[in-house]
Amino acid sequence: QRGLYDIIKQNEEMLRAFARMLIMPAPMVEGMTISNRNSLTVSLEFEAPEDDARQRLLELFG
Repeated sequence: QRGLYDIIKQNEEMLRAFARMLIMPAPMVEGMTISNRNSLTVSLEFEAPEDDARQRLLELFG
């Protein structure tokens, strides 16, 4: 287990970040053309809420 359960159960935002990593893997997002790296397109591509897509883009590209 490596303590992952204990870490994510203590911090909901960390759990959400982990879920975003699973749903929208960095290599797949980075593989999108730059013009498609926006919250709406990422949301549609990965079938994720637009707010989560926006946050994932911020995590990956600042």
